Amino acid sequence: MASSLAGAPPLPAVVISRPPSALGGDRFRILIFLVLLTSTAALGAVRIPVSPDCGKPQQLNRVVGGEDSTDAQWPWIVSILKNGSHHCAGSLLTNRWVVTAAHCFKRGLDKPSLFSVLLGAWQLGNPGPRSQQVGVAWVLPHPRYSWKEGTRADIALVRLEHSIQFSERILPICLPDSSVQLPPNTDCWIAGWGSISDGEPLPQPQTLQKLKVPIIDSEVCKRLYWRGAGQEAITEDMLCAGYLEGKRDACLGDSGGPLMCQVDDSWLLTGIISWGEGCAVRNRPGVYTSLLAHRSWVQRIVQGVQLPSYLNASEQALQEEVGKGSKVSRLKSVSECEVAAGGIPKKEDWRSMGDSGGPLVCFINSSWIQVGIISWGFGCARPYRPGVYTRVPVYTDWIQRTMVEKHSGACGHHSGASGAHLLMLPVFLALVLPGAL
Repeated sequence: MASSLAGAPPLPAVVISRPPSALGGDRFRILIFLVLLTSTAALGAVRIPVSPDCGKPQQLNRVVGGEDSTDAQWPWIVSILKNGSHHCAGSLLTNRWVVTAAHCFKRGLDKPSLFSVLLGAWQLGNPGPRSQQVGVAWVLPHPRYSWKEGTRADIALVRLEHSIQFSERILPICLPDSSVQLPPNTDCWIAGWGSISDGEPLPQPQTLQKLKVPIIDSEVCKRLYWRGAGQEAITEDMLCAGYLEGKRDACLGDSGGPLMCQVDDSWLLTGIISWGEGCAVRNRPGVYTSLLAHRSWVQRIVQGVQLPSYLNASEQALQEEVGKGSKVSRLKSVSECEVAAGGIPKKEDWRSMGDSGGPLVCFINSSWIQVGIISWGFGCARPYRPGVYTRVPVYTDWIQRTMVEKHSGACGHHSGASGAHLLMLPVFLALVLPGAL
């Protein structure tokens, strides 16, 4: 972060100087009361739900006006380590997934063992006993990312080797829903452990830095980074934020970190620190990958990622099911989903003997999406005994981990083919193909 900041004082420790001289009468009762009181307080401090609300820090304290962050102020920010040293930042989405910039893995994508993720750290020089360090199982960059500097789709999902334990210092951030708008001059925040200027690393104890940045009009940013006709640097999935006069900006080592905006009482991940020309250079603001543009891709892959709590619970469940906002409500209509198989027909049931394993597909936004697999039922076409299907979104992680062959065709589309030939064309999972919803 291109700004030099002073460290905040540490939290006071509770110290017991010596034991009491006697444990009888009132002293004994007072001691027991104090032990029970402190034990209850300690338990309450760490009692975090398995799936806590996203975007809501449970702060231990707050310093207004400073530029050092405070302990647990941004509990979703993680440090991505390469060979044990800070390399990039990222944001925690669930207890198994982190999102960051794809360019952080330009060298080492095929070697996940080089990387690990440090969670719950405020000062990298002193992570503390409540931090957690987890290995990386694998990394999934966006399929449209081209591995060139400053290109579109600079976003990657990091799968952790095992689930982490949530705490007041480790919590997920929310994804923005489709209603979020970011007009120019909206104040948002960035944070990271990057350099404080070109060639000047963050000094020890490497306290997490924060900076308020206003959103910059996209047309203004396009003009600032104009490279000539047909060579626009700012694409539709990018947004700009910062100060045109320079002096304050993200810098080397901040890549992959969050651009965070607060809506109501929830913090939303609206962007990922991606690129820029220099650090805090005049008329060269920071450029961010927009999560508004890539939210549906993230949702198709990451099961359990949360939208803000101000959404209706049923609406959020539908959005999480397949990952395309309110359009997923189409799945409630049976007439818009079909099965295709070659079993022995039995009256009007979708599912007949020999159909097991076939797909349940739904037509959504010009694509056929497989949402289920024909599984079982009581007989065939019996009253009040509908077909039962295995839900594909529940098993997407397992499918992705074991699938080694890449699909080469355009998924879920057919050019005038009849329904009888549907299964001859590639129908792929909604959660792994961009643009499927």
